[in-house]
Amino acid sequence: GQSTSLCWKLFLPHFRVAGCTKYSLEALRLLMQANAVLSPNLAHQVKWHRFVNTKGGAGRNIPCDLYNEHVNKIIKFMTQNMGSNLTEASLQRAVRCLSPLEAFCTKFDTEGGVPGVSSAHCTKSDIKDIKSVVQVVLKHKLLKQIENRKHHSFPNMHLN
Repeated sequence: GQSTSLCWKLFLPHFRVAGCTKYSLEALRLLMQANAVLSPNLAHQVKWHRFVNTKGGAGRNIPCDLYNEHVNKIIKFMTQNMGSNLTEASLQRAVRCLSPLEAFCTKFDTEGGVPGVSSAHCTKSDIKDIKSVVQVVLKHKLLKQIENRKHHSFPNMHLN
């Protein structure tokens, strides 16, 4: 919404200077539509209808195209075993039952005490890996220069 409009405003001169004429024209068109050309209702839609809030709460919006990717993944999962039974009508039935099915699964998981899957990105700590590498280096004294130590694959390699 508001932060997206601010980003377009801030990047407009950058796009122009960098020679990205398509982006600069798109930014200018979008800003003009939202602030001058469109009616207040349409301007509100242009500004705010690019995101979906599926979990509720402020600041938990995701882009509409990402939401569509999630929905497409679910529909593909629902229809992958239909085989030759996959027709236009069966696909429409699958799409129509998507929302009630999602509500049913959410309620079932809530009542059954199944923890929800987090959609947040997480990064694993690499401290454990670094410690194991350091232990190997220390154990085999790899940083110490030892007389006549050679790797069998590189017998002619000279140290300098």
